[in-house]
Amino acid sequence: MNIKEWRYAFIFMSIFLVLIVSAQFISTFLPDNTEPFITLAILGEERTADHYFPSDDSILRNGTTLPWHVYLYNHMGEAQYVTVKVKILRAGGLSPNSTICSPSNAPVVFELTRVVPNNETLLEPFTWSLLARDETSEKGSIINITKIKINEHLIDINIPINDGERLRIVFELWGYNQTSQEFTFKWTISGKEHSIWNQLWFVLES
Repeated sequence: MNIKEWRYAFIFMSIFLVLIVSAQFISTFLPDNTEPFITLAILGEERTADHYFPSDDSILRNGTTLPWHVYLYNHMGEAQYVTVKVKILRAGGLSPNSTICSPSNAPVVFELTRVVPNNETLLEPFTWSLLARDETSEKGSIINITKIKINEHLIDINIPINDGERLRIVFELWGYNQTSQEFTFKWTISGKEHSIWNQLWFVLES
């Protein structure tokens, strides 16, 4: 290149670099067009959305330990103070209602409360097992779930079920409302109300 060509090349590269730096600087002041959201997911032993149960057949034997994980991702624009409420439901139990943002009326057996920073992920261990015993009542033989063990916490429960009855473990995501100063199952995102929950079905063998 001669001096004139080098000069044009230098001017072009200078303008190109200025545009790159300016674009990055300006982008910090522009609003994020991505819709806000927060995610709740339950992951299996390998931290993936599979391999929840031994042999992958959703049959849980009495006392079997399941090493799951609770996954939370926050893209709401600011840190979120949340609690995950865990419930055990029988097949006919009242599920959370996403249409009216109403939680299940089943009792809470465990809560996991955390602060999730904006644009960050939390992966919390959720290792659990159920303890049950066979009992005889006026209606015949039943299985009575008496305890649930979660992350080394042994919790007393009382859930009588029929042999072979399908159950589900439900995870509800509740957020802290600054106005009411309490956790609520209702999330307002982009002007619309949402509820966030997850569930997995299984059968308990005595």
